Amino acid sequence: MKQKPIARSFKSSTIYMLFIRNRQWLHEASLLVAVLLSLRLLFRIKHTGLFSWLPVQWFSDQLILVMRNCSWFIDTYIFGLNVVCRKAFILYFPDPNSSILIYQGCSGYGELVKTALVFTIYPGSVKQKLWFIPAALLFVFIIAVLRMVCLSLAVAYRPDLWNFVHTRLMTFMFYGALFALWVVYVEYVKPVR
Repeated sequence: MKQKPIARSFKSSTIYMLFIRNRQWLHEASLLVAVLLSLRLLFRIKHTGLFSWLPVQWFSDQLILVMRNCSWFIDTYIFGLNVVCRKAFILYFPDPNSSILIYQGCSGYGELVKTALVFTIYPGSVKQKLWFIPAALLFVFIIAVLRMVCLSLAVAYRPDLWNFVHTRLMTFMFYGALFALWVVYVEYVKPVR
């Protein structure tokens, strides 16, 4: 009785043929699983206290300070609002006697990490990712600063809209921006095979 070589029998197996026919589908499914696992890991890290680990906490604090200073500059010199920086993470508005506390959730830190993870995991050439990921992170940071400016305008002019602007409008703005970045990457940056 003559036996087939193992390599030839594997190439004719059903699993191998299914993999060859559905290679693109398997690639997209594995990408989705990797993104979901990364987001789950980020959620687990956030709720286990790793953000209080010294380098992560320091980076997050520096990000908050830069965002506070940028939004203070835009509020003061472009929109003419009376804004005072109090302590490290507070924007104070003397006219309506109100303030905004900027903490880690408001700093855009999570959105920056999500953006970096999505574009790192998504297929594409390393050469293009080396310039696109920093540009995408800068874009997300600008969106975070614009979010803080919009919240400042809401506090100064329409405090009754604070909840809507903070929880609804700005959440859609962040994830809409992330979706727009993904569309730009897929349609214009990533090379067509």
